[in-house]
Amino acid sequence: LTRSAMSLLRVAFAVLLPVAVVLSQPWGLQSEAACNFTNAPRVSHFWDVSCRNSSSLGCLADGQNPECRFCGQGDYKKVLCPASSCSFANPPHLPYYWDADCRLGKIGCLADGVHVQCRFCGEFPYNGTVPCKTGNTTTPAGSCLFVNEPEMPHFWDATCEDGMLGCRADGMHKECRFCGRGDYSEVKCPASLCTFREPPAQPYKHYWEPLCWNASSDILGCLADGIHRECRFCGAGDYSVVLCPAVEKVDLGTAANYAILTKTGISTVPSSSITGNVGVSPAPGTYMTGFSSTADSSKEFSRSSQITGFALSATHSSPVPAILSTAVSDMETAYTTASQRNNTEGYNLRGGNLGGLTLTPGVYTFGTDINIYSDITFSGGADNVFILQTTGKLMQAASTNVISSGGAQAKTIFWQVKGTVWVGSSAVMQ
Repeated sequence: LTRSAMSLLRVAFAVLLPVAVVLSQPWGLQSEAACNFTNAPRVSHFWDVSCRNSSSLGCLADGQNPECRFCGQGDYKKVLCPASSCSFANPPHLPYYWDADCRLGKIGCLADGVHVQCRFCGEFPYNGTVPCKTGNTTTPAGSCLFVNEPEMPHFWDATCEDGMLGCRADGMHKECRFCGRGDYSEVKCPASLCTFREPPAQPYKHYWEPLCWNASSDILGCLADGIHRECRFCGAGDYSVVLCPAVEKVDLGTAANYAILTKTGISTVPSSSITGNVGVSPAPGTYMTGFSSTADSSKEFSRSSQITGFALSATHSSPVPAILSTAVSDMETAYTTASQRNNTEGYNLRGGNLGGLTLTPGVYTFGTDINIYSDITFSGGADNVFILQTTGKLMQAASTNVISSGGAQAKTIFWQVKGTVWVGSSAVMQ
């Protein structure tokens, strides 16, 4: 089962398909061009055009291309890695750079959740603690830009509109938003404003609490990161009496009317079983392959014994194309919303190999593929939300099950997948 490169999967169906490929992602930093290693090195590297006519330190790293250069570690520590060496699961909204001196325990390091040397800098909450490196800092287009950095907490909120409280905080970008203090205390700050020297140990969770230190009941767990009084531990261990805020559900809009909705196509085999509607747009109906379907006399939809609902495409009769166009737009909005949710459960859990795990509500972020090689369980209440974000692929092996327990519902499990989605033979996905 394949879907578009931009995929938001939120389905509850049983699919019978062959496993097409075993997905893997070798360790390695990103090269901008074509380093060609026989064996992937564990030393950071990048493509440096200044190496073409030079024998400088680290050049010819792969033994073939002079421009392929080691950097930032070991014997090559003096070679400055570019900020592009960072590998974010989702685009950040803070400046960052590659700091060869970073280590766990230093503020801002491990910014991408993958490389310790990747470091946030400059803007709140790193203003006053981590200055940016001149000439080696990437400032994302989607970031606040103040003439003078304010003490008021702020963050990048893609949902901001002019007139909403705290939006256009920097006077330039409507998405730049004040939060969590004074006149903006009712605007919730994301947990990502906490700046831990190293990720807090499981099972501790945290959030931003503007009421911290205002009363005796709002002291436990506060100052969790040792820097910001509003950063608060919650929900586990010594802080189990401090309730963590619930993760909000992703609004799918009219895309919720489909078990599978794709822009580019879907392929299956005759024995598959899908519960719900299947939609393809703007691709034509011919891009739904492997289905034994028959068009209705109205030509507004098709029926298939493999689908309990309708098969719909951009080539069906009006008003279906317009309906699908709206649904696809809603899907893309939901995809963006899900990708921007702040991580609450840590990064790259078990390297993306989730088989055998029981997951509790929250936001899980992966810079790796997600592989389900044995049953996985989502445990929570009826209103609890689970979001899994990955820049890689999602592969579920044959005869495995995604199980919801304790009242958890398929409609509140969201898979935000940048790559391809594969579901194996006799597998049950939710």
